[in-house]
Amino acid sequence: DVCWFDQEESFVSVGRDGQGLIWDTRTQSKSSFMNDNSDGILCAKVCNNFIAVGMESGRVEIRDRRSTKIPIYADVSSHRLPVSSVLIIMREETLLVASASDDTSVRVRTMIEKDEKKIDFTYKGHNDYVRALEFGPPGCVFSGGRDQLLHCWTYLLPVAVTK
Repeated sequence: DVCWFDQEESFVSVGRDGQGLIWDTRTQSKSSFMNDNSDGILCAKVCNNFIAVGMESGRVEIRDRRSTKIPIYADVSSHRLPVSSVLIIMREETLLVASASDDTSVRVRTMIEKDEKKIDFTYKGHNDYVRALEFGPPGCVFSGGRDQLLHCWTYLLPVAVTK
């Protein structure tokens, strides 16, 4: 997977070899932000200085590109199967991470909470692999899967709304 840092001339690339690299297009240089030979990195997204990655093992990690030696967040229990898509966004001083998996679930969690507004929500409305993921209006996520359905649901209510 590849994704650009907003308004910069650098991008992130990740691969099944467990390598995560930050590339600078001005200097044509690269630096490693992650090296996990035991687990492939399938997807990545960036927000400000944060990099979210999804792994073949089902693990989700968040790294700060200014200090990448260890993850600032690592969740080994996010999913039972590979993570096919991750999202990371800052909303009202809250860092939200969403992940979609081959285990048919989508998970939304807060990493940095403002006023202790913690979110930990798992959506299990799909019947097959979840491949597409996008944040919608505040509190909403769109997810699409191999079940050929697009779901629009909210992670702020106890029951998800699907369409």
